[in-house]
Amino acid sequence: MPPTVFSAIACLVLPLSVFAVENSSCIESDAFGFVQLRSSLEALEKIENEMMRLKKTKRDLQARYKKELLQQFGASRSLDSSEQGYGSKAPWEYFKGLTRAVRKSYWEAKRQKYGFSKAHMCGDPNNPIFQGQKMWFTAAGCSIASEDLWYVDEADNNELVYQHKGGFARMQCDDVLCPIPPVPDCYYDAGNCAADEWCWTDEHEKWGDWAQATGQTSAAVPNGFTPNQDLCDDYYKSYLIKIQTADSNEIKTLNTSLQLYCPYNISEVPSTGVFLDHLWKPVRGQCVAYRQLGQSCTTAFNAEPFSEEFQQNYVFAEDGNSFERPLLCDPKQLACTGPDFKVLPSTCVKIRPADICFMGPWWDSSDCPATMTRQGINPTMTGAMSLAQTTEKVNAPCCALSSGLTYSILVDALLSMAMLYPTEYASCGSCDFWDVSTRHGTYQLNVREMNYNIAKALWPKHVFGGRDIPSLADVQNMLPNPFNIPGMTSAKCAQESQVEGSQVSNLLARGHQMCTQPNKVWSVVHFLTFNLKSPVSMEQQQAAKAIAVMLEQNFWCNDCRGFWAGLMETSVGLPPTSSNAYDFAHYFWNGHNQATEHIATTRGGNPWIHQLGRELGGLNHVKVSDIQNPFYMTFQAAYNMWVCPDGSCVC
Repeated sequence: MPPTVFSAIACLVLPLSVFAVENSSCIESDAFGFVQLRSSLEALEKIENEMMRLKKTKRDLQARYKKELLQQFGASRSLDSSEQGYGSKAPWEYFKGLTRAVRKSYWEAKRQKYGFSKAHMCGDPNNPIFQGQKMWFTAAGCSIASEDLWYVDEADNNELVYQHKGGFARMQCDDVLCPIPPVPDCYYDAGNCAADEWCWTDEHEKWGDWAQATGQTSAAVPNGFTPNQDLCDDYYKSYLIKIQTADSNEIKTLNTSLQLYCPYNISEVPSTGVFLDHLWKPVRGQCVAYRQLGQSCTTAFNAEPFSEEFQQNYVFAEDGNSFERPLLCDPKQLACTGPDFKVLPSTCVKIRPADICFMGPWWDSSDCPATMTRQGINPTMTGAMSLAQTTEKVNAPCCALSSGLTYSILVDALLSMAMLYPTEYASCGSCDFWDVSTRHGTYQLNVREMNYNIAKALWPKHVFGGRDIPSLADVQNMLPNPFNIPGMTSAKCAQESQVEGSQVSNLLARGHQMCTQPNKVWSVVHFLTFNLKSPVSMEQQQAAKAIAVMLEQNFWCNDCRGFWAGLMETSVGLPPTSSNAYDFAHYFWNGHNQATEHIATTRGGNPWIHQLGRELGGLNHVKVSDIQNPFYMTFQAAYNMWVCPDGSCVC
C-alpha cells in the first residue's frame, strides 16, 4: 500500500494523540484531500472484499469438515439440501402421521402412566408426578382453548367436545394455546401498532407456517394466522356429522369453531387438503411494547445529527440489522446505555432449578433422568423380545444419587439418543424407520451406530467403578425395534402396525415416545462431557465435535435443527480443539442454555408466537407468561448436577 494511502487511512482510523500529532500531514489540507480519501476508501473496500471471500472459504471448509467428522464416527452420509423437507414440522405433526393403532396404543400408555380419567381428562394438577410443572396439562396432549370452541378429541373416539376459552381441551397444535392465536404482521400491514408499541422486524431466508398467513388468499384469513391443515381436516369431518343433528345454538358455535380452524371458504378446499396462503416473506414484523425503566435493552440505529432527514419507517439495531429480540427503549422517555456502559448488565433472567425436566407442549419430559436418579427409580427398558439376560447386565440395584446418573439410567437415555433421525423423513413410530431394506432405515442405522461410537469414546468408566458401555448388540436389542421379532418382514410390520394392541403397534408407540424425549439426549451429552477427564484425547475431542454436528443434522424436528444450526453459525461454533475437559462441559452448557431460551417448554410454544414474560400483543387474555419456565442454569448448578467424583455413581 502506498505511504500516502496508509497515512490517509491512519488519519481516518487512529486517535489524534496516537498518530496525528506526530504526523502533521493529518491536519494539513492537502494530505487529507479528496484524492487521498478516495484512495483510502478503495483500499478499505479491497480489504473488505477479501474478508468476505475468506469468510465464504471458511464456511465451505466448515461444511466439509462437518461431513468428514460424522464419517469418522460411522455415518456414511448426511441428508443434502436436495432432500430437505418443505415447511416447518413439529412433534404433533409427526404424531398425526402414525397409524391409528399406534396412536391408540400411545394414548393408552399415557392413561396408565398418569391415571387420566373422565374427571381429570388432562390430568390432576395435584398428582405428585406434576409437582413443580406449570405446563402439567401438556402431558395428556392438552392445550388451553384460545376461544370458545368445539374440538375433536382423538383420545375419546374422535368425539366433538365443547370447551370455553381458557379451559383445557384435549387437542394439540404444538403450543399451549390451541388454535394458535394470530400474530398480525405489522411489516405487511404497516401502521397497525398501538401508541405504546413499535414494529419489531425480522429478516430471514425462510420460515415455517408460524403466523405466516397474510390474508391475500381470502379476506376471511386473519393477518398473522398460523395454518394447521390437520386440525382443519379433523374438525371438518366431525363437523359435517354433528351439524346434521345440532340445535340452533350448537350450529352457531360449531360454525364459529369452523372459522377458527379453517378461516377460508371450505367449499373451495380440495379433498386432498389446501396449501393455505404459504407465502415466502423476506421480512415480517410484529407490534411489541417498548421496554420500560430498569429492563434490559439493545441500542438502535440512529443517524444523529441527521435523524429527521434520514428517519426510517422501521427501527433497526445499531449495526443496521434487525433486532434479534425486541429490546428497544421507549424513545419518548428513555435511552439505552448500550454495550459500552459496562457497569450495568444487559439482561437479568431467573435461574433454572436443577434436577427437573419441565413439561411443555412439544416434548415428553415425564421420564427425567436426573429426577429419577435423585429418587432412586430405575428405568423400564422395552425391547422387541424378552431381554432378561441383556437387562440384567444393565440394570443396577435401585439407589438414589445426589449428583450424576446411575449406570442404568444413562443407558436408558442413550437409547433415545441412538434413535435420533429427522422425523419428517422417517418416524420412530413407523416401520420404515427400523426397516434396513429402505433408504431411511439404512441411514438411521448409520446414525445409531455413529451415536454409539460417540458415547463409547466419551464413556466415563471411572465414575462407574471401571464399568464400560454395553455392547452395540445389547443396545440394539434394548430398542423397541419390531424387526428384532423373529420372522418379521416389511409387509408383516406394515400390516400389524394397523392392528390395535398388536406387539408391533405397541413397540412403535413406545418408539414414538422415546423419540419425543430430548431431555434424555441432553442428559447423555451433559453427563459425558461434565465427567470427561483431562487431558482429553484427540478421539474424544473429535467425538465431542461430532455431537454438535449430529444435533445439527439428525435431531428429530427440523425447527430444532435449524435453531441449533443458527447457534453454531452465529454464536457457539464447534466445540474447541482442547485437551482441557472443562472446555467441553462449558461449551455444551452454554449452547444448551441458549437453545433452551427459545424452546416450547420454556415459552409455551414457538418462539415467534410467545415472547418471554409477555402476552400475545394483547390479542388474547390467557396469561401464558404465568406458566413459562426459567431457562438459564448457572454453570455451578450444572456442575453440581452432572459431575460424579470417581466411583461415586456406583450403587
